[in-house]
Amino acid sequence: MNRFFQALASFLAFVLLCGFLHAQEQPKASEAGLNITNFGTLPTGPSAQKGDKSHPSKWNAAGQMFLNIYQQSRQKGENEQNLRQQLQEQFGMRSMSAGKNKSMQDYVPVFLSYDDPSALQEAERFGFIPQTKLTNMCTGLLPVKAASKIESIESVTRISVSLKQRIDNDSSRAFTNVTQVGEALWQENGLNQAYDGTGIVVGVIDIGFDYTHPTFYTDPEDPSTCRIKRVWNQNTTGGSPEMYTYGTEYSTAEEIHAAEHDQTGGYHATHVAGTAAGTGAGTQFQGMAPGSELVFVPTASTEANIFDGIAYIRSYANSVNKPCAINISMGLSIGPHDGYSDFDAAVDELVTSDPYGFLISVAAGNEGDIPLHVEANLAPGTSRSTIVEMDDPSMTYVDIWSAPGEDFAAIVFLVDEDGNILEESAAHLSTQESYSQPLPISPEQTSTVRAYPEVNSYTGKTNLFLQINALQAVADGYTVGIQLQPLSETDSVHLHAWVSEGSFSNPAPENPEWMEGNTNYTINGSIGSSQSVITVASYTSRNDWDGTLFNHNEIGEISDFSSRGPLIGGAIKPDIAAPGEIVISSGNSFLSNYPGYLLADESLVNGKEYPWIISQGTSMSTPAVTGIM
Repeated sequence: MNRFFQALASFLAFVLLCGFLHAQEQPKASEAGLNITNFGTLPTGPSAQKGDKSHPSKWNAAGQMFLNIYQQSRQKGENEQNLRQQLQEQFGMRSMSAGKNKSMQDYVPVFLSYDDPSALQEAERFGFIPQTKLTNMCTGLLPVKAASKIESIESVTRISVSLKQRIDNDSSRAFTNVTQVGEALWQENGLNQAYDGTGIVVGVIDIGFDYTHPTFYTDPEDPSTCRIKRVWNQNTTGGSPEMYTYGTEYSTAEEIHAAEHDQTGGYHATHVAGTAAGTGAGTQFQGMAPGSELVFVPTASTEANIFDGIAYIRSYANSVNKPCAINISMGLSIGPHDGYSDFDAAVDELVTSDPYGFLISVAAGNEGDIPLHVEANLAPGTSRSTIVEMDDPSMTYVDIWSAPGEDFAAIVFLVDEDGNILEESAAHLSTQESYSQPLPISPEQTSTVRAYPEVNSYTGKTNLFLQINALQAVADGYTVGIQLQPLSETDSVHLHAWVSEGSFSNPAPENPEWMEGNTNYTINGSIGSSQSVITVASYTSRNDWDGTLFNHNEIGEISDFSSRGPLIGGAIKPDIAAPGEIVISSGNSFLSNYPGYLLADESLVNGKEYPWIISQGTSMSTPAVTGIM
């Protein structure tokens, strides 16, 4: 399989010119010289309610976090609705009518792992609703009220929750040489046929689809010529696909055209799908595989939902005896970054078992110029510290990993505007305890941190997953810092940490106990790290548009924003690069008020204007590879 991907990468490299957009500089903490205090491995403060280390949870760290936030949300109070909103928006929780009495219940999408298939039947008796079934794993909707019962099933080995993944062309065709193999030039270039995606299914898992855009129709003026063969909107209810129990499926041209869109607030999916497989509707903005069939999955965005989308697209392609290529222009900067997660294992099994041909391309990410990673080798009795610069102070995640058997402490603290560290408000966390309540990190206890440890079941690596809410502290002029230190008095630890929606900075460069963030290992931390997917970076194929949009890169250069590898352990990712800067493709006609600098052109079809818009990122480079595959 690895040799296959190497060969495929070599082929794609032949048709892609593999080769930086100037990003805004991240804000820095106070430049005042700081003397860091080694806090030591002090006991956790009295406000922390700790779990029992002798009975480790079968839930992953994100799952433990979800359960404890859910427990808090059940306590009536002014914060109840905010916590439920967080559970829905961050973890994908949904309320559904299910069970014998059809009462409304809260469900969370999970990967359920087991070492005996009988565990699945037992979980179903407690209300678990299976979705995509694999050999020793199943995605599904887990009723939160039955969480402890399902965890207690002896053959259940792991229950994994994830955060929702976020969504991270005329010149693209020319730069990738797709025009040389298309309908107009294939004979001139000595080929025995045109290569335009005919006989292939292209699947797109994303959000922001316009099903009515003429680029998805053979005849732009005839709705019956819709090339979209299936749509599974995971975010609605009623009429779910046969294999699944959530969302709504549209399976005819009439249903798809009548549904119109999955949302009116975004264009991401429409742009991505147009690059992969749009006809261009008579314009120069044609995608890579205009002859392909299309399957769209407006996703609920957790890893389990995305995997269900992959399996759904593959199932349709198999039903029509065609190979498929699937595009995922989504991801997060957190995760193990080594190719060993539940999502990775599930994708590996699905890809290797497919009889027809099945490829997935995933965006590398747009954090290549953001110092969101730190790495530290710490001897016993030493520590290193860094400042967490938060894009969203109300909800920032920090993901810390060490080698197998290496326990460590993480101390979250505040720094005031004068550079003074507030030791008395520091939250002392470690991989040897679980915490069932948030810890205060400000004198007024208005800002908190949650922390949940786990041991990765595939590698044995140790993980501590943090959620920091410092909105009020930042408003009051404080900055958040983290100190890392080994717990062992005899053994060193080697740590990697990533921050989501933020960066790490060093306020005292002259002090060796402080560390600066870097851009190493900034690739998509979970779904883009699988060895069974093709991870796509971005390079520059256009550096200006109409004199209004431009960047400083030379044509062919890797984009500054394109996330960097390799994986932890040295495996090479990204696999390949494609055009990702100032890419023009289809836009969502139901989204009003495009900024003028984003609107490249419009097409009038059946009395309605359909937009062609400008966007950039590895989200835009990835569908170029998907369409070529």
